[in-house]
Amino acid sequence: PTIFASPRFDSPALRVAELVVVPASLMSTTNQAVSEKGSPPIRQWLERAATDGRVRVVSAEAKQGSWYQPVRTLSDVQAAEKKLFNSLKGEFEGFVDRYFNRKVSRWFTRLFLAMGLSPNSITVLAGLVGLLAAAGFGMGTYSAGIVAALLFQLAAVIDCCDGEVARLTFTESPLGAWLDIVLDNIVHMAIFTGIAV
Repeated sequence: PTIFASPRFDSPALRVAELVVVPASLMSTTNQAVSEKGSPPIRQWLERAATDGRVRVVSAEAKQGSWYQPVRTLSDVQAAEKKLFNSLKGEFEGFVDRYFNRKVSRWFTRLFLAMGLSPNSITVLAGLVGLLAAAGFGMGTYSAGIVAALLFQLAAVIDCCDGEVARLTFTESPLGAWLDIVLDNIVHMAIFTGIAV
């Protein structure tokens, strides 16, 4: 087992655990012990195991900068959310995606999460906005072209959100990846067609 412990709290054998990673077999053993003795023995077991050197204790503070964030107060919640959103990025990103689209998309992602939209519905929304942009380019006027360009940029921003929502809600799927690629290609072909008209 691995224990991520806070150095701010000390006990004779084991610092207070922030997070304990244990094998499933241990949990079944402790469940049997709970039913036999009537009290949860996990704390006592961990203290004995730490004393015997059978438990690896890792400082939680050392891990906090990467993937670990304790959440006890409102400021901790905000820090955890910031860390989650800062970790969001696609597998392949260009300059505009990394330095513009991804920064703007986080605002939309928060909104879509609050609305409860699924990643696939966000993909469809991005596709519809992209098709509106293609129609604007097809009108052929200067003002329509400006609006179409802005809509196309908005579609690119929203297109970042489906993956962000999928990663945050653990709903990534092969269907979602396929739908994203298909609608992206349809929008791109429609944009080129609209410009050529």
